[in-house]
Amino acid sequence: MPKYKSTTFALPLPNRTLDYLANGAPEGSRNAELFDATCQLRDAGQSITDAESCLLARAVADGLSDTEARNTIHSAFNGAAREPLAPTPRGQDKRQPSRHVTGPPEAIEGGFLRLLETCFQPDEFVAIAPAAESDEGGIVPRRGVTLTASEWKSKIEAKGGIDRVFSTKLGLFLRINPMAKDGAKNEDVTTFRHALVEFDCDETGNRIPKADQYQTILESGMPVAALIDSGNKSLHAWIRVDARDAAEYKRRVEVIWKHFAGKNLDTQNRNPSRLSRCPDGRRTVDGEVRHQRLLATNFGAASWDAWVADHAKADPPPGSSSLSPAPSRNEAVERFYYDGNARFHLDTGDTLVPMDQRSVENHLKSWGIADGKSIAEMVCSIQTGRFVRRTEDIQLTGATELLDRAYALSFDPQQAPPEDELCLCLGDYPVAAHGNLTCIQGKSKVGKSAVIAAILGACQRGNYACSGDTLCFKWQGGDGGAIIHLDTEQSGGDWHALVRRSVQRSGMPAVSTRLVSLPLVRFARSERLAILELALEKELQRQGGIDIVIIDGVADLCSSPNDEAESLELISRLHALAQEYRAAIICVLHENPSSVEGKTRGHLGSELNRKAFANLRIEKDPKDSISTMWGMDMRKRDIPREQGFCFAWNEDLKMHSYYGRWISLKIDARKQKSTEDASEKWTTIFAKAAESGTDDPCPVLSAEQALQIIRDIDGTESAPKQETVKKQMQRAEVLGILRKTERGKWVLNPSGQTGQDQDT
Repeated sequence: MPKYKSTTFALPLPNRTLDYLANGAPEGSRNAELFDATCQLRDAGQSITDAESCLLARAVADGLSDTEARNTIHSAFNGAAREPLAPTPRGQDKRQPSRHVTGPPEAIEGGFLRLLETCFQPDEFVAIAPAAESDEGGIVPRRGVTLTASEWKSKIEAKGGIDRVFSTKLGLFLRINPMAKDGAKNEDVTTFRHALVEFDCDETGNRIPKADQYQTILESGMPVAALIDSGNKSLHAWIRVDARDAAEYKRRVEVIWKHFAGKNLDTQNRNPSRLSRCPDGRRTVDGEVRHQRLLATNFGAASWDAWVADHAKADPPPGSSSLSPAPSRNEAVERFYYDGNARFHLDTGDTLVPMDQRSVENHLKSWGIADGKSIAEMVCSIQTGRFVRRTEDIQLTGATELLDRAYALSFDPQQAPPEDELCLCLGDYPVAAHGNLTCIQGKSKVGKSAVIAAILGACQRGNYACSGDTLCFKWQGGDGGAIIHLDTEQSGGDWHALVRRSVQRSGMPAVSTRLVSLPLVRFARSERLAILELALEKELQRQGGIDIVIIDGVADLCSSPNDEAESLELISRLHALAQEYRAAIICVLHENPSSVEGKTRGHLGSELNRKAFANLRIEKDPKDSISTMWGMDMRKRDIPREQGFCFAWNEDLKMHSYYGRWISLKIDARKQKSTEDASEKWTTIFAKAAESGTDDPCPVLSAEQALQIIRDIDGTESAPKQETVKKQMQRAEVLGILRKTERGKWVLNPSGQTGQDQDT
């Protein structure tokens, strides 16, 4: 453990702070004492850099990790400075009660927007629920409204605040985790990111002051994503747990409850869909309107994994000797590894701590050595210069340098790479090849799921002679490798139904043993790419090869499709995986709702369209609800729209069915329209003849008589000519609208019969 050398200060610091600097703090109050000392230095006019130079060595010597100490110091500087305190007068006891702590930080302006940016991704749904008075007179939250974080941000910026979107003064709530659209239950949680910690009374019912609540949260050292003042008795701490699924979330919540044993945590807060107080909302307490405020963000440990690692051994904390003082940029990069499963690892000296990219960024920020742009560059340096194929290789060989990896693939005239092998066709148009990416794009509700089921059906059928509607998709490759399907978009029921329909479309008696279909809605975005890579390796070992991968919702593998650096990295990684495993990877992506030219989402869509072997578009005609598959910018052969493949919902089969080619359907539609127009015309003419005084309810007309009626209807004595009318009546006879009764005369044909039917 590093030695701490006391420093003499010419600052108006209280004796308690001077005592802490000289003697440190015992375990259990280290975070609180560090926070209090930071506040005193801040109030005395010191910069955050000066405070770190004074306090980091003290905190690390007491047993805190460098990261934890820096996060605590930064959290203290989030609050507004106060008047500095004078030293304790001579003769007065300089030791303060151990539970004394500076109150919670000052409220953050624009707290709701800060919370959105800190705790949610732009395209994640955030559920907000205003409170209302129940029939019994109580105050209860409604089901609420779900919008994406970016939609909420736009709405708040347009209105001027969340309190202008929701005018209620009875309370405003939001759910602590991203939800499905219109979701309000635990099963609607899409990412298990946060757990809520709240306690305002001890087990005997005595109220716990907010200052003590804050000190307890601070001392825990847990990764706190947000701290909210409820506007009444309690503070709400959002603990970042980053669980992969509901089961892991439950386990991590149990860890939190055990850590806060004796603090009387609200047991209802164990639920992942729990409501918390919404910053900048209003509530009424004893007739007084109060505001709910965001107090702090991102303090404590940098991540759940880091907190677990820091608390694995109480003395000394892992890495406490290696993480102080703050590293340089190169030293920071060299403390991380990046493995073949797209996971980062922090080398603390004693152990490797796995973490996602966001946790890495938080570490770099906490070290104070980079801004946003520099952090992106440093992360890229880790991914390229600190790469290991497997985690266990870190101890054996260390990181592989980028140039070594590139030179291993250099041109060798004696060893040519395998040629691109076509494996999937739409009709006779190639749409996928091993070692390449394919993009399937379309707006919402145009039939993308039906296309995915059809492709899965064609792949499962392989080269077997089975019948089934695969919407003209045909598998052209071998049938010995794995078929991997990842779904990040649909509910469990919809996903299951899609896979069942794919078996029906294949014509096979049962699902193929080659198929591995995984629903990943419950997993964090940072985990989904890792799951893909692990599944590829697992199925390679199990089945000997990978035939095809279908990712339904490729945008859900990154935090934002509008982030250029992240999007380029994701597509590059998927392309590399396609070549490494000799697999075709099909990426399904939404088009922008307002685009008429098929523009896909953000930088991600642009890069995917550029790199794809084929770009297959799906468009739906709102008039007849028929969807068409076609494609331009194809590496082999474009599929013109007029040659597109059409499908639509079949109520009898309860699924989409193939309807034919676009041009054929349009010709048939024109014929149908022509028949309908002719039927309407001749029905009117014969009805007019019946009104003219004939006793026969079914008049018989010659071309000359029909001509006169047409002229009466049109109010003209000229056009058309009699010969023209005769040809029109003959054409109507062919269409089955008229029936010839004698030479040169026709009668209106009964509905549903053709002229040939009547003649026989």
